[in-house]
Amino acid sequence: MTYKTYMSKRGGDEDLSEMMLRAPQVLQKTYSNTVYDVYIDSEIGAPEKYRELYHALMNAGAGDLVALHINTNGGRMDAGIQIINHIKGCAAKVVGILHSDAASMGSAIFLACDDWELNDFSTMMIHSCSYGAVGKQSDIRSRVEFTTEFNERYVRSTYTNFLTEEEILRVIQGDDIYFNSEEIAERLEGFKEARQAAQMEEDLESVGDAVGDLLSVFEKPAVEQEEPKKPTAKKKAAKKSTTAE
Repeated sequence: MTYKTYMSKRGGDEDLSEMMLRAPQVLQKTYSNTVYDVYIDSEIGAPEKYRELYHALMNAGAGDLVALHINTNGGRMDAGIQIINHIKGCAAKVVGILHSDAASMGSAIFLACDDWELNDFSTMMIHSCSYGAVGKQSDIRSRVEFTTEFNERYVRSTYTNFLTEEEILRVIQGDDIYFNSEEIAERLEGFKEARQAAQMEEDLESVGDAVGDLLSVFEKPAVEQEEPKKPTAKKKAAKKSTTAE
């Protein structure tokens, strides 16, 4: 049986039989990734309205992508915080796409994403939470004190490194702050750098803890060495008398 001769890419002649017998040079793998398109384009309502979103964020894999399309004037804080918690726990990359407005809780959800996309007409409005209280005077006072402390902690946790300290104080005191697309883009750069630096510091700390735990496994406890006992006076005398003889 005769075989045709083919030119190999390495520049020499290679018999077909040799090509069939040698180890393959090109290996092929097929990967399957999923893109989830999710829309928050109305007022943010009760937490149970977003169970499908929670499910998608919990089940998206490391190679998947979640595109979170945002256009909202904000809404309920309890639902927004639950969405943010699921974004932070998502294994996939979450990209916030700001089509128009990200106001109030919408701005917090947008900033919680891993990356962001803007257009020329993207806007953002940041302010503190709104609430009401009904009941006895003592109940209202307790509610106000609690919510005041909670609001400051929420604002600082959400907007530090995006807002300046002066702007954070303005928001805590009740001001609304607006940003256009160019202003958002400029602030996102510093916001992302600060978040990456914090993540790197956290990772290094975790590595240090792991190394410390590993070293502690191999460390042997120090063994105290006993000092040699000195001969008693009686034994010395016996030895001396023996030598004299």
